[in-house]
Amino acid sequence: MEELLPVGSIVSLKDKKLVMIIGYSPNTPVSEKQYDYIVADSVGVTKVQEDLRYNKDYFYISKKDIETVLFIGYSDKEFDLYNMVNKKMTEKLNRLKKRKSNVEDDDIKKIYEDVIIEIKKSESDKNEK
Repeated sequence: MEELLPVGSIVSLKDKKLVMIIGYSPNTPVSEKQYDYIVADSVGVTKVQEDLRYNKDYFYISKKDIETVLFIGYSDKEFDLYNMVNKKMTEKLNRLKKRKSNVEDDDIKKIYEDVIIEIKKSESDKNEK
């Protein structure tokens, strides 16, 4: 599963627990463990929507923790763009990590800027055709 699932997607985890994707976790080199999603326990979904900050029914998972996608949430052009940026940034960040042991915030900003320029150029090229 390369791309991210939209918010609202329901998945079963390898431990058979059902959860709903409620957000995304940044993929940064700062933390030792990297996660892709913020999810809500299917029982706690209503409570989480009421007040995410104070609810203990949400946690982080990685794509590899997902066993089955049961329902795919709503996706639009904005989400597709987010997914494209995320995918390209992850690829470039992983390549950089192989060359450089200590990735800095400035490195991440540069990657982001490069990705945005690349996407804008790609969109411009499509519009010219």
